[in-house]
Amino acid sequence: MSLRAIKNCLNNGITIYPIVIDDVYFVGKRKINYVKIEINVNGAKKIGNDKYKQDETLTNKVFELYEVLNLKLV
Repeated sequence: MSLRAIKNCLNNGITIYPIVIDDVYFVGKRKINYVKIEINVNGAKKIGNDKYKQDETLTNKVFELYEVLNLKLV
């Protein structure tokens, strides 16, 4: 993870965040919604096709996307 990549993306109007969807999974008896990742580039939004549990896999994917998009900026 590179905080510099995240900062560079944010400074260029790129944000990446989870969007809650209706599909759910259980952790013990607790019901949790899956999420999809949305990328917003200066107001142009794109939601990905993959769904993620709200865990480290989601976090790692968001960081990976920031890294990839940062490379496209330089």
